[in-house]
Amino acid sequence: KDPKLEISYLSIAKTMDDGSTLDVRVMLSSIERGAAVASTFTLYVVGLGLLVAVIWAISFSRKFTEPLIQMNGIARNIAELDFTKKCETRQADELGQLGCSINELSDRLSAALDDLKSKNALLEKELEHERQLDRMRKEFVANVSHELRTPISIIQGYADGLKMNIAADETKRNYYSDIIMDEADRM
Repeated sequence: KDPKLEISYLSIAKTMDDGSTLDVRVMLSSIERGAAVASTFTLYVVGLGLLVAVIWAISFSRKFTEPLIQMNGIARNIAELDFTKKCETRQADELGQLGCSINELSDRLSAALDDLKSKNALLEKELEHERQLDRMRKEFVANVSHELRTPISIIQGYADGLKMNIAADETKRNYYSDIIMDEADRM
């Protein structure tokens, strides 16, 4: 330390072969300034390096997460029976293969659902045809039943009349018998 100037030095003294002394002095303030600059420079370099590393990590992770997020959305659409969206895979790795598999699954499910819908529509038509045939059968039975009641009632009435001997003479009995035969033929 120089007492007159009040400056601190870093001093290195070396005795030479001829007996003289070599004294090298460097002010500590310049070393401290250099160290401060080096510390600041190191801090900026480390900060910049961290920033570049974070940006790289985010972009690298997006490369893997974007296809997964897209596949998740498509899987949700498939669960809601919407097969319109497809995975846009540009990768040849496992994620690309998974995207292709999801697209194939979507296509097959869509085809199966379309086939099921067409068969369901055909089944609905066949069921409606069966219902219509059942209604027609019931109407036919009701009509036949109605048409048979009248002649049977007439036959029964004239047969009862013959049994009770309402028709005493032969002409009336023949008349009743003819009506019974006509109604039986009509039935």
